[in-house]
Parts: sequence; C-alpha cells; structure tokens
Amino acid sequence: MKRSLKKAVAFILSLVLVTQLFVFKAPSAHVYASELSDFEISEDGTAIYGYYGTDDDIVIPADCGIEMVSLYMYGTEKTLTVPEGVSEVYVSSESLEKITLPSTVSYLSLSYCTSLTEIDMSKMDGTLTYGNYEIWDCPKLSTIKTGKLIGSLDLFNIDGLTALDVSGTTLDYLYLYNITNLKEIKVNQNISNVSLYSLPALKSVSIPRNATVSLENLNFDAVTIKNNNYGYSIKDGCLYHAYHDDYYNDDIIALDAIDFNRKVINVKKGTKVINNLNLSGNYYKTEVINLPDSVEMFNHYAFDGGDKLKSFTFPKNLISLESYCFSGFNPDIELVIPASVTHVDYDAFSDFKGHVSIEKETPSLSTYEDGIYYYYTNTETGERISDLAWLVYYPKDKETIEFSPDTTYIAPNIFQNSSVKSLEIPEGVMWLDLYLSKANNLTSISIPASVYYIYRPMLIYAPVLKEVKVSPDNEYYTAYQNCLYNKDMTALIDVPGALKKIEIPEGVISLNYYTVSNHYAGYGDNEELIQPEVDFPSTVEEFDYSLTFGSASVYADTPVARYIVESNAEYQYWADEYGYEAELIDYTLKDSVTDLLDMIYVVDTVNVKKGKKTTVSADMPAGVNAVSKLTLGNNTECKVKFSSSDKSIATVNSKTGVVKGKKKGTCTINVKCTFKVGKKTTSKTFKIKLKVK
Repeated sequence: MKRSLKKAVAFILSLVLVTQLFVFKAPSAHVYASELSDFEISEDGTAIYGYYGTDDDIVIPADCGIEMVSLYMYGTEKTLTVPEGVSEVYVSSESLEKITLPSTVSYLSLSYCTSLTEIDMSKMDGTLTYGNYEIWDCPKLSTIKTGKLIGSLDLFNIDGLTALDVSGTTLDYLYLYNITNLKEIKVNQNISNVSLYSLPALKSVSIPRNATVSLENLNFDAVTIKNNNYGYSIKDGCLYHAYHDDYYNDDIIALDAIDFNRKVINVKKGTKVINNLNLSGNYYKTEVINLPDSVEMFNHYAFDGGDKLKSFTFPKNLISLESYCFSGFNPDIELVIPASVTHVDYDAFSDFKGHVSIEKETPSLSTYEDGIYYYYTNTETGERISDLAWLVYYPKDKETIEFSPDTTYIAPNIFQNSSVKSLEIPEGVMWLDLYLSKANNLTSISIPASVYYIYRPMLIYAPVLKEVKVSPDNEYYTAYQNCLYNKDMTALIDVPGALKKIEIPEGVISLNYYTVSNHYAGYGDNEELIQPEVDFPSTVEEFDYSLTFGSASVYADTPVARYIVESNAEYQYWADEYGYEAELIDYTLKDSVTDLLDMIYVVDTVNVKKGKKTTVSADMPAGVNAVSKLTLGNNTECKVKFSSSDKSIATVNSKTGVVKGKKKGTCTINVKCTFKVGKKTTSKTFKIKLKVK
C-alpha cells in the first residue's frame, strides 16, 4: 500500500474513533461548565453549593448531573427551578418568591425564605422513594402544591398559609406547628400520624382512622375523630387515648391533651391516666380541671407548669404520682395527697414551691418535721416492705431541716429554690444525686459514713456552697479544704460552686471532669462566673483537656504545665493568624527553685572523636524561658554555664555548650544551672562524663 493511501486510511479511522467517542461517551462535568458557571459545584460535579449570578429567575440546567442543591442566597433572585435528577434540596433566601421542584426530590428543607409565596411540589412522584420535607420560617407562603408526596411533611411558622390539602398524597406523617392563620386541613386517609400544635385559627380537620394523634393549643371543636383504630377520640375539649396496656394487663383510657381555650375542663368518667397536658405555655386559659375518681395515675409532667390553675382536687382512687407531675404548679394551691396513693416518684414535686401534705399516715407515706417520706410497699398486700425511706418533699420556706432516722434516699430536686442553709445528711443515706443549681441559700453540706456513691459533678453547681465536710469513717470519700476527694486522696471528685481558690495537695493524680474549670454558679439574677485560682501539685497526670481556670500556680515540667504552655502557643498562633489579642492562660511556676533544678535534664555521658565537635545542653522544664511573664516569680530565667575539667582533653564553649575533642582521654563537662529569685541565687551542677576517641 502506498504511503499516501496509508495516511488517508489512518485519518479516516481516527475520524471514526473521535466521532464514536463524541457520540457514545457519557458527558463529563466540564461539558456543562458554561451553563453552570454561575454556580459553585462540588469536585465530583454532583452538588451545587452556591449561586453567584445576577439572574432573578434561576434555572438549573436539565441533564447536568446535579443530584443535590444547597443554596443560601441573599441577592435579588425571585424564582428557582430545580431539574429532574436532583434528590436533595436545601434553600434559604430572603428574596425568593417561588420554587419549582422535580419529581425526584426525596429530601427538602426550605428555611427563612421570607418572601416565598408559592411552592410547587406537584411533580413529585410518590411511587419513587420515601421523602422528608421540611418548610419553616416562611411567613408569606400561602400556596403549597403537594401532589403525590410520600413520607413526612413538617411545616413550622408559616403565617401566610390559610389552607392545606394533602388528601391526594401518601404521607405517613404530618407535623404542623405555629401556623397562626391556618383554617382548614385535608388529610390523606392512610396517614399514620398527625401532630398539630399552635393552630389558633383552625376551623376544620378530620383525623383518619389509622392515625395516631397529638394536639396542642388549638380549638378541639375543629377536630373530628371517628372510629379511630388506635383509640383516639375527642369529647368536651379533651383528647383521649383508649388502649390495652400489656404491662398492667388492663384497658386504659388516658387524657392526652386539653383545649386551652376552655377555662373549665371536665374529664370523663373511666379515665385512668393523665398524661402531660403541656400547661407550661403562656397561651393556655384553663383554670379548673375536674378529675373523676377513676383516675389512678398522674403520669410524667402531667400538670407541669400549671401555674394558672386556681383549684385542684385529687381523685379518691389515685395510686401513682410520676416524675415532675407537679413541676411549676401554682404554689397557692395546697396539695393534700390522698391515702390511696401507694407510689410517689422522687421528682414528683420537683420545682413546686407550694405546700404539700398527706391525708393520713399509710404504709406508703409518712411525715417527719414537715417532710414527706415514701416507702416501698407490696403491691398485692399493701404492706410496707422495709423502713428504708425516700424524702420526696420538703417545704421551700424552711431554713433548717431535720431528717427522719429512716432516711435512705433524698429526692434530687428537693433543695431547688429551697431556703435551707445547711445540710447535714443523716447516717443511712447511701447515695447522693442532688441538683443544687437553684439551691441559692445552701452554704454547707456534711456527708456521713454511709454514703458510698455521689453523682459527679454535684457540688460545683451550688451557687453559694463553700463548706464541705465528710465523716472520717466514710470508706469512699474525704474532704480537704472544702473539696471532695476519693478516700486515698488520689482523685479530686468535686468542688463547691462558690469556691474561688482551690489548693490541690501533693499525691492527687486525677481531676474529675468539671472540678477545675471556669463555670457559672447560681441561677437567673444570682448567676456568677467563677474563675478559680488553682494551686496544682506536681503529681497530677490525668485531667480533662478542656481545663480552664482564672489563674494557676503549677510546677514546671508537669502534664498540667505542658498543657498550659501548649495551649498558650495555640491561642497565640490563632491570634496572630487573625489579628486579635490572644487571651492566654495566666499562670506562674511555683516558688520552689530546688524542684525546678531537679526537673532539668542533662545526659550522663557523651562521646566525641578527636578534632570533632558535639553539643551538650540542659533541657529546661516546661515554662522556664518559654513565656517570660509566665515563668517563676518575676521573669525568672535559668542561666547555664558550661566548663571542662581538663581542657587538654576537651574544651567547651561556656555559653553554647559546644564541645571540641583535643586528644584521646576522659574528662568531665560541668553544667552549672543557676536560678535567681530576687537577691537569692540557687545553683546545681550536673556532670557529664566525656570520652574523646
């Protein structure tokens, strides 16, 4: 074949190959570079993270390979069109008025779109994938086209929405919160959960048979529930839940919620459980809740925050008071616990400032010096199982306390907002788990020998606590200078909240989390930032690396000293990097020159060849010569002087420590380290055996 013909054939084959590549090769990200030039795109070309163009109508090109859109925009954009293939969309924009979404979106989050008036999700195909859709803080949004959504829809703080129709969707979960002008809701019939909160304008919604229900702060007359498969129903402003409890093997009717617009609530007969009624908001108007004698349990947080209730009567057959059921309750109402009660959770009266008494002494309840004690009883016979007693209530206005001799446990919140000034925990109490952040009058505490467990941290939250004592017979804990330690004084356990100076003795190895740290003590107007002055021993090795304090006295070349020096170096680096003044940890090295000298490291032996050089040095403890204002005393430095015992064998530079071998033999290099504090100087000479080969 002639050369010219070969060239022609080669050209044609090359052209065919290029054409095939052009036709059949999948488009790469750079093909769309011009179309996506106004967007910030991930390295793999599948995600958009920003928009830098000037168009009011933003259209993301179709078939561009983008799968996720995350746009937080603050320009003049008005509309956004997202193409098919995108599965996740996150958008926040103050000027955006309309967004059009494809069928492929399975996760949507729209937030703070303050100008958005319309969302079109009608293209979404509910048969494709389960979706999660969240829209919040879009006050002007008035139109939501939901199409055939599947999954969950959460709407928050959308004042412009007056009607919502999701009847054509296959949503499983609908959560609506604080939509002040929403009047009508149409729900799909197969939805499994409907949660409606703070919808004051609601006029009509019908809950499907297969849905569980949660309601709060809306007109219950606007809600229709018929033949609900899970036992939910509404009557006289109350949401009830009827079900069979397998644990108790009993049929239960529980009150789940009430219509806050009604001043008087009459709970129907047969109700056994009062659940959390969410009375802690400022919006409820209810003043009286009349309970039938069928009620047996006040569940967790049942009447929490019920400060507006004006009267209260216990059901005659009440059995159980669960945790926080009277937290924040109106203190002007005196609570008299009926004799039928056989269980009182230790936090049932947490944060209740009023007065509590019992109808009469029972095997379950007794009183001692105005305190109420709970005892475990046999549920079948009603007999007291033991004399071990829980202190579950004590009046907030009493400044002193005398415990029952039977006291074994003390409710954690019992001294919150209390007037008690001193706690002498009685012998017999086995563990302490006291919440003391609001114990604004407690100044001292004494711990007996019987305590074997203390929740940590506990004391540091007490705003005015300064004195801590532990019985010398306690096998687990001890006190030193009002701080709590383990028995062998190797671990600092807890520190009183108001203590501003902490002296940790030698021998302590570990610091419990949050014992030595800047912290806020107190509550509300009494809150104070405590930045303790800490005297660290040389023995501390274990501590939390968020260690903070106002100032410290510390030995050099210890883990704490190294932590401080390294932290200061890091703080200084970032301050220099961003041009601000560094806030360095304030510390001084302890005034023990002898200890510092002992911490200097010098090698024992050195070898050098005749005519060659080597360098010897004295390695200083952490902090010495590192940051002058933070060294021992006032800008103390360690001066080092080198000398040779035989200059014919080796010489040494007195300042730099550079050694030069003169002839074969052995001599001593002396390293004299001197600290000067004021007019006093202290020195130590280290000897290095030098061999010249």
